[in-house]
Amino acid sequence: MVELLRPLGLDPAGTKLLDLGCGKGAVSVTVAHALGFRTVGIDACEVFLEEAKQKAAEWGVSHKCRFELKDLREYVKEASGFDVVVFASLGGLLGDYHMIPSIFVSSTIIDLHHLRETIRDTVADLGYTPVMSEHGDVGYLPDMTAAESCFVTVNECRLAVLIVGKRYGSKESDGRSVTHHEFLSAKDGKIPVITLVDRDVLTFEQVYDASAPDACQRQV
Repeated sequence: MVELLRPLGLDPAGTKLLDLGCGKGAVSVTVAHALGFRTVGIDACEVFLEEAKQKAAEWGVSHKCRFELKDLREYVKEASGFDVVVFASLGGLLGDYHMIPSIFVSSTIIDLHHLRETIRDTVADLGYTPVMSEHGDVGYLPDMTAAESCFVTVNECRLAVLIVGKRYGSKESDGRSVTHHEFLSAKDGKIPVITLVDRDVLTFEQVYDASAPDACQRQV
């Protein structure tokens, strides 16, 4: 979002941005921090707004960011005085507002490509907003790696889909894969997770459980 706005050359002191469906404040806070704009975030989830306020404080932009608990369908009828309006990741505004999430699909990019595309099509057909790193849906934040931006983005979504295949995937510096970190981010953020597991992996798990030392002792 920052890279889209920066070339416009808007005056930081005079620009006011409205962030509709702001979630946990990633857009509002990042824009305020990187461009100096004043931002107003609107969302219907009180828990998300509290986290957005905390994030603004951590980034030192609380004085530039305001977050309000409102139904954005009603708010937009009276809203005025904004130079930029962002409506990036809510989906289906005219449907059931509280039940239409943005859905993060874990970054298992190398493997299971066809499955991922099928999931994306299904999510879109249902009227939801799929968020997938290889499609440019992740907002890359300043001073963060691409992987770290994914970890932040998962917490801006209402739901996460975790895909577990046969290959663990490339590891970060702590020995965990990107997908593993995305799961932990969702867990820490109390984001609901739907897990799709390759059938062979479940078979491997059954073999492992049967071969575990305590299982062998029980059999003896």
